Amino acid sequence: MGYRLCIAETPAGGRDIARVVGAANRHSGYYEGAGYLVTWADGQMVRLAGPGVYGYVPQAEIFAERRAQAYAELPLAPAEFQLEVIKATQDQYFIAEKLLNRADVDLVVICGDMCAESSALLWLIIKKSGCCKPVARFCATSMTDGAISSAMGALRPMGGFMGGIDGELCRKNADWILGESMSRALSLKYSAGISAGRLQPPTLFFVVQRYLEAKRFEAGAYYTMRALLEGGTPVYWERGVKGSDLFPAPIMDSEGRVIDRSAADAAALAVAAGAPGIVKEFTVTKMAADRPRLYDIAGLQKDANMMFGYSAAATLATAQSLYERFKLLTCPRTGSRYITSGMAGEAGGLISLIGDIGKYRGCVDRLLSDGLNFGSRIVDDAKAALEHAIVVTGNMRDYASIKLVPGKEEAAKGVTPDSLKAILDLVICRMLLSLSRPYVYERTVLKVEFPNGLVFTASGSAPLYPGWKGMQALLSGDASGRGGQFTPPDPGQMLPPFKVGQQICVSSCTVEAKRTAPPKLHTEATLLAAMECAGAVIEGGAVILGEGIGAPASRAGIIQDLFDAGFVKYADSGENTLYLEPTGKGMSVLRVLPKEIYSPHAAAGWENMIGGVARGDLGEKEFMDGFLPFAARMVNEAKAADTGVFFKREREAHGVCPWCGGDVRCHENKTDEGKILHLRYYCSGNGCEFTLNTNDVNFHTFLGRHLTAKEALVMIARGRVILDAHGRSGGAHKREFRFVRRKYKGKTYCNVVSECQSSLK
Repeated sequence: MGYRLCIAETPAGGRDIARVVGAANRHSGYYEGAGYLVTWADGQMVRLAGPGVYGYVPQAEIFAERRAQAYAELPLAPAEFQLEVIKATQDQYFIAEKLLNRADVDLVVICGDMCAESSALLWLIIKKSGCCKPVARFCATSMTDGAISSAMGALRPMGGFMGGIDGELCRKNADWILGESMSRALSLKYSAGISAGRLQPPTLFFVVQRYLEAKRFEAGAYYTMRALLEGGTPVYWERGVKGSDLFPAPIMDSEGRVIDRSAADAAALAVAAGAPGIVKEFTVTKMAADRPRLYDIAGLQKDANMMFGYSAAATLATAQSLYERFKLLTCPRTGSRYITSGMAGEAGGLISLIGDIGKYRGCVDRLLSDGLNFGSRIVDDAKAALEHAIVVTGNMRDYASIKLVPGKEEAAKGVTPDSLKAILDLVICRMLLSLSRPYVYERTVLKVEFPNGLVFTASGSAPLYPGWKGMQALLSGDASGRGGQFTPPDPGQMLPPFKVGQQICVSSCTVEAKRTAPPKLHTEATLLAAMECAGAVIEGGAVILGEGIGAPASRAGIIQDLFDAGFVKYADSGENTLYLEPTGKGMSVLRVLPKEIYSPHAAAGWENMIGGVARGDLGEKEFMDGFLPFAARMVNEAKAADTGVFFKREREAHGVCPWCGGDVRCHENKTDEGKILHLRYYCSGNGCEFTLNTNDVNFHTFLGRHLTAKEALVMIARGRVILDAHGRSGGAHKREFRFVRRKYKGKTYCNVVSECQSSLK
């Protein structure tokens, strides 16, 4: 019997698998032993070949003497796609290729994450190598030794995974055709380097649309009314119901708000001075609010951004570290929010392990005394068959001995000791909430109609059983208690009893002036939500989510691409929240693209079709037969459009100067070989001396590294940045870095200073 060749997605994954299966002999690029060969991918090693391979003008020559030919041959649509090895990782690829074609290898085992993206990445390596041996799938959703051992003992045939791989290959083909063709068309037409993929434009559209809505918004005053009933109960005029038609259209806005103060005053006076009102409705209803679902990657990224300001990419990198290196989480690259019935049987043990950590002990005691709450909201074997929600692993038993400190590569991706603790805490808290009982409460609604026809309403609620909301309060430190005796700190407010038909007088009725507020710019959290919901449809009154824009685990990369292309930046809002706004280049790109390219609805439609390929409802040829004419039409529309847009050749702005308000530019200091040594941000304003060097001595002294580009942008936007630092004695602490003006020999300099903030616990 020959070898089983396992191909992991990362070197760390390969090392873990080799240890568990007993492949103890280390060679260059692989392990061997106990009947196994274990190798790994070093990032993406194989990709679709570039245009030059198919006879099109190579990328390096499109702006030279073959410019006209390059423009005329668009759109690009190879009859058959070919694969090429990426030079940066070719050494590891050739090791894997040699192993795949060894005569003594009988079975190849794909050992990547369970998502289709990972399966496709490893499948392309096998395909490029020419290997035709049987392939099986390793199905572990965590990288603990027990999970690896179980997965190796229960390998699955690849047939059940080929649909997802086919869908990913369709996505890659479509991205190549539209991305290569449209980017070349725009770059050649406008003599500028313009990147226009398939998924970036609709994502950029969300940012631009919200930005324009905020810019064009005109604030206005409107008026509402508040009446105080005898006995002290306040009621409020409810616009849009009976009585609203008493106000003529000219004094109301499109949302049904009264914009004429004199009309509101007259109506309020009539209520206060008129006859008593009549109670038209008084209801007391017992209601229940179910607990939130477990996290998928999108939900985790949204909450991490809202609560901690972490970017989607940094959250994914942190969760990946907790999964792959620390083995405390299951695979984070998942779009599922369910677990299997088998996992439900193991949940009690995981919750008990969480209870061994002091800060969660009281919550776990209460949860276990109430009993874990599963049901179809949490458990669904079909929806968790290939990938499941993010939960902790059995390695939580070793939590006390694990030091959550990122490695150098992880730190470069934005992973910090704080982010590791925060992301793990989010997952733990969500598990405790998701397995709690529903929050049960009574809701009262009161409606009073007055003789002038106006209807005023009030509502109140009071908890009957705290359920998951009580758990939430306990986790946030807003309350304390033991087991089922927990009582939430806010008992709510029930309205006093009324009877339908009862006459009731008012003590007063006053007018309250308010102002409309512009929509807030997108954050990464709200942008992720917009991408997720782009394919939503209404069916039978319910919102049915489609595929959205991009695969769940790829959305962080799409947003990062917008930053890298210079299409979006962080807004200088003066708030702690990092809002997104388009750059001038980003605005111009949308102006030169056909509307169907940046339409979120159209993009989601293609994603739904790719999902159909993955499910087996649609063939690859059928998909491409529909996509190719669309891509050709879009490229030809872009080539023929007379937009009048001119792309400036100047450097893109990277923020607003905190000294003079001018644009901040960035210069890359490189070696002769082209390697970036550090970045220098500077103000483009005349005479302004603002600068920021990412290799400033303060960063080396207290961080032991350069400032990252993302940290630099945050520091420019906020004027300061707080980071994890390490003292000379080895202790970890927080330091704030900020700008100060210093004068020396009559010249002003921008210096970075730092100050210790607090000790990490």
